[in-house]
Amino acid sequence: MNSHLEKNNYTRWGCLKSLLPVASKLTFVDKLKMLGRPLISPLPFLLRYLRSNDCMFDIGCGSGALLHLAIKQADVSVADGCEISDTLIANVAKLEHSADIATVIKITQDTPLPSLTKYTLVTAIDVLHHVLPKKQTAFFEEITKRTKKGTRLILADINSEKPIGSFLNRLHDLVLAKQWVYPWSATKVLNQLEKLGWKIDHCSYHRNLWYPHYVIVAERI
Repeated sequence: MNSHLEKNNYTRWGCLKSLLPVASKLTFVDKLKMLGRPLISPLPFLLRYLRSNDCMFDIGCGSGALLHLAIKQADVSVADGCEISDTLIANVAKLEHSADIATVIKITQDTPLPSLTKYTLVTAIDVLHHVLPKKQTAFFEEITKRTKKGTRLILADINSEKPIGSFLNRLHDLVLAKQWVYPWSATKVLNQLEKLGWKIDHCSYHRNLWYPHYVIVAERI
């Protein structure tokens, strides 16, 4: 069993404290976004599923909050990722542990993911609802195509089965990301993963403030 899962010692405020030195180097808006991540998303919970020998790839890594916490708190051996925004990629370069974050590549909505076969863990946190509806099914197919058997996947996103919280998150993204988003239900995600040959190891539901998330941990078989 993962020793971090046994410890169960990750907290929102502990994560925020760890991110403070990094966030202080960012612009005011990006600083607020980074420090808000552990307060509105289940980052502290999913850290318990990271292993010290993991080679991790974070899809849509943003300014690198999870990459930083994975290195600083969970002691993963490699933390790479990809991101669409040049500004956010530049923010990742300011991480204290950038030497352990070997590769953060730029992608677009039309760019296929790189090969992920060297990674033991792939994460996608609050990414799916930003993908255009016509490409959301292909998003899962692409992850499956690029990974190998035995790869673990941690996916956390807004749960559309909670209409009020889901709508409030849509307003949040409309203001901060200037984008109307398209969340799925946890049930729909689970069905899609199982259809593509993923074994579901864990599914749980979390509410931070008014943001309703699900966390799914799966393994490609």
